[in-house]
Amino acid sequence: MLKDDYTGFKFSTSNTLKDLTYIHEMLKDLGNAEKLADVKKSFYKKAVEDGNGDLFISELIQKD
Repeated sequence: MLKDDYTGFKFSTSNTLKDLTYIHEMLKDLGNAEKLADVKKSFYKKAVEDGNGDLFISELIQKD
């Protein structure tokens, strides 16, 4: 990764949220696995709500 270049992993935040929503649904009956999926999904949901849905997930590093 080049300095200040956070575009190395080319998968958008919105696509990540979509996939985690599917995973969350599949794990809904597995207790702790579902809780962990919920935490991860919440992180990406907030990123999308904050207007970062089109960013690659690696670009979220620079937003913190």
